Amino acid sequence: MAVKLKRLDILIAQAAQELERYETFRMKLYEAMTDGLVDREEYHQMRKRYTQQIEVSEQALHELEQRRKETEEEAAPDRTWMEQFLQYQNITAKEAMDIAYDYGYYIFWHLGISSLWTMPCMKLLEKATGRLQPKDYKAVS
Repeated sequence: MAVKLKRLDILIAQAAQELERYETFRMKLYEAMTDGLVDREEYHQMRKRYTQQIEVSEQALHELEQRRKETEEEAAPDRTWMEQFLQYQNITAKEAMDIAYDYGYYIFWHLGISSLWTMPCMKLLEKATGRLQPKDYKAVS
C-alpha cells in the first residue's frame, strides 16, 4: 500500500508541475504579445488552448488527489495495528516484559497453545517480570 501511495504522490507532483508549466506559458503569452512576438489573434488562440490544457491538468490533478485519498482510506485498517504498535515505542524493558508476559499468558494458557519453547519462554518472562505463573496452569502437549 505504501508503494501505491508513493507512486500516486509522484504522479500528483508531475501533474502539479504540468499545471504550473501551462499557467506559466499562459502568463508569458501576454508578454509575448506586448513584445510583438505574437499578434492579437494568435494570442487569443494560444490563450484559449493553454486555458483548456490548464483545465484538463486541474481535472487530472484533482482525480489523482482523490485516488490517493481513497487509497489512503483503504490503508487505514493497516495503520490501525501500526498505531497500536507505536503506542509502545517509549516503554521500558520491564514494561515490555510485562506486556509480553500478559500476551504469553493469554495465548499459551487461555487458548491452550503450546510449543517446545512455551515453557522456557514463559520461565524467562517470569524471571524478568517477577511474576509467577498461575498455580492451575497445566502444560498442553
